[in-house]
Amino acid sequence: MLHVIDNNLNEVLTLRSPWRPCMGPFCFACCDPCSHQIHVYCCNKRIGYVEESCSLIQYTFRVYRDDENSVFTINAPLCRWDACCCDDVYYVYDYQGSAVAQIRKKFAGIGKEVFTDADTFGVQLPRHMHVLDKALLFAATFLIDFMFYENNNKSDNMMDRGIQIGR
Repeated sequence: MLHVIDNNLNEVLTLRSPWRPCMGPFCFACCDPCSHQIHVYCCNKRIGYVEESCSLIQYTFRVYRDDENSVFTINAPLCRWDACCCDDVYYVYDYQGSAVAQIRKKFAGIGKEVFTDADTFGVQLPRHMHVLDKALLFAATFLIDFMFYENNNKSDNMMDRGIQIGR
């Protein structure tokens, strides 16, 4: 569970990643119990979730509102190079297939990329996007980070942390 708090220490979002039986390197996302998910809550009410989708060539994520309507698809880069001297860009598409946003994992230098788990992400969102949809894409950024960029050999659970959002 990840708690997102504001400057006044009020919880504004809770992100939960449910246990899945196939978590690990040999997971096959086309098998529903094996797909990675993150559920997003605001004021103890689920507002939606992000789920890894079945894809044989490219990692894809679907973003759902709580009413189970898919609102976005996120496509991962075909080739992710964790230390290749460039950013990884994840394009976000609406239900009509139009690009509406980007999630970018910024390259921080060979030393930082190889020897630390510190990552910097940028999310470009349109101003007119609904705040709940922004929250769902914010959560998608964490799912992407946990799946691809964190050292999963650590003994602690990456979702048992808190983050503060401030100015």
